[in-house]
Amino acid sequence: MKPETAAAFSLLSAKAVRERAHRLLAIGLDGGLRHFDVDLSRLDATADLVVETTRKAYPALDVPFHARWRHFVVGGR
Repeated sequence: MKPETAAAFSLLSAKAVRERAHRLLAIGLDGGLRHFDVDLSRLDATADLVVETTRKAYPALDVPFHARWRHFVVGGR
């Protein structure tokens, strides 16, 4: 595997995703995101909306697998 490919795949690890998520949360809490605000007082209401929407679309909670990398699959490849 090429070094740049290995580097790209390393970004998909759970550890790398958690590190980036924590970093973005910290930036958001400091008001440093250009297009988004982080308002923790709305977290419970947001979670409730996600649960309601998910249960409405998937009453048996049989949610199909989804990942961002699948957005790049074209023509079955």
